[in-house]
Amino acid sequence: MNKLALAALAALWACPALCLAAVDTTSTAYRNGRLAGIAFGVLVLVVVLQRLTGLSWIKSLAIGAVACGAWFGLRGTAAKATGLDQQRVEAFVMAGAQASSQRNAAALCNQYADDAKIRLVTVRFSGSEVANYDKAQWCDYLRQGYAALPAGVSIDTHVNVLSFDLADDGQQADVSLEVTETVRMGGRGASASSTQQATIQLVNGEPRYTAASARMTAGQ
Repeated sequence: MNKLALAALAALWACPALCLAAVDTTSTAYRNGRLAGIAFGVLVLVVVLQRLTGLSWIKSLAIGAVACGAWFGLRGTAAKATGLDQQRVEAFVMAGAQASSQRNAAALCNQYADDAKIRLVTVRFSGSEVANYDKAQWCDYLRQGYAALPAGVSIDTHVNVLSFDLADDGQQADVSLEVTETVRMGGRGASASSTQQATIQLVNGEPRYTAASARMTAGQ
């Protein structure tokens, strides 16, 4: 095997192996030492390339920097493609709003993880009611609520994202939502508004609600 082939193998091995800590976005090392990790990886590649190929230090430095930079770019692109971001979370939330307007209980249920916990506080003139649900109970609540609506009823669901907090690893997001549902029939309408706090996590690569808490004001 010639020197150039050896150098190529060294580059393929050294950059992923030696820069691994610097591209782990969930670690403290990533946040505090990313630049140091890049510099160390480039330095090792430069030494390997210079010794195996006899290239000048300048050429070895250029090749090492390009190789390590490409590795970081690929890792960052892959993490972004498979993780959560604000656009993906907002699309998930809006899909739920559309399912609500269509009275699609199955689609709404599918947005919740199997172990999801839901808390609903309903504020009425007579006082507040608090109810806690697991996924199965919440799905029953949705199905029964939609089934009880008379024919000719339309529902308009509007969601506004008030805040968005994404975890460093892109696997979880905490959101605050303002939701208004207006039910109309025969030219008359009634609305219910709620402020909701929810945790969205990736479950088997797909966003799912794992916890949700809503405070709803009824009878407006």
